[in-house]
Amino acid sequence: MKYQKMSKPLISVIIPVYNVETYLEACIKSVLMQSYDDLEILLVNDGSSDTSGEICDLYAEKDSRIKTIHKKNGGLSSARNTGLDHAAGEFICFVDSDDIIHPQFISILFGSLDGSDMAFCSYQTFEEDTPKDFHILDDFAAKTYQGQDMLSQIFSFKYPLLVIACNKIYKRQIWERIRFPLNKIHEDEFVVHLILDQCHFIKFVNHPLYYYRQRAGSVMTAASNRNAILNKMEAFALRRDFFLDRDMESDAQKLNDEILYRCLMATVDKDNPIWQDIGIRTIIFKSGLPVKARILLLVKKKLYGIYLILVGLLRKKKL
Repeated sequence: MKYQKMSKPLISVIIPVYNVETYLEACIKSVLMQSYDDLEILLVNDGSSDTSGEICDLYAEKDSRIKTIHKKNGGLSSARNTGLDHAAGEFICFVDSDDIIHPQFISILFGSLDGSDMAFCSYQTFEEDTPKDFHILDDFAAKTYQGQDMLSQIFSFKYPLLVIACNKIYKRQIWERIRFPLNKIHEDEFVVHLILDQCHFIKFVNHPLYYYRQRAGSVMTAASNRNAILNKMEAFALRRDFFLDRDMESDAQKLNDEILYRCLMATVDKDNPIWQDIGIRTIIFKSGLPVKARILLLVKKKLYGIYLILVGLLRKKKL
């Protein structure tokens, strides 16, 4: 597709901000450098305790397209939802405040829409050195998919490209009745099926226009890692039920296997409500997991104390 200028509606760019004083300016500058300039840039300061809030105010004074919203700390989902509540644009983008975007990120994704409901792109990871040299694209390929088909490809289509919220542009209407769940890790996993279900057509641009920063030395604590596992399993259970309501049984089965795989972990204890809802027949007859895994799940279901001993032995063997 040849890149061409189009009529320019307002596009809202929502940037949740929390204690990122080291990286925030690079993020904001990458948005200000967009070749598409009819933007509303919402900096949602989520109760930062460093100078992030002051940096937001400074840039808001410099550029009238920037609006700073200061709020009490509530987490990433709360900040994104606040941005959605204040957004005035016909289209929505999310950018995380330690990441950056290609100068044509918005113009290419918006230009690729051509009546579709959402467009997304590939991403590229980086660490401390912020990318500065960008290849400017004169043309690009945009492939069209049906939203209902993509519902079945959440795992298979270059996971997690479909799941993450930040490599996309959305029609505003998609978010009218959708908000991110509060106090969850992997919040994108909770809403991706709801978003895709709202889309008739989706465009994919196979260029890395979003740059995701991997912070060196950022290690999850044991508690946050445990919550990440449990939250993702909860999101999968909700999506499985969503698929079952739509008679998408094969897709529900894939999610059931993902849930059962996580149930192998000691993190999921015997009192976990999702684990308690899984019956023995499901483990034996409705699981695609290897036989050894199913046996371990049956031991966990009927002989929990022995299961804990086996898991302990397996851990020692790995060490």
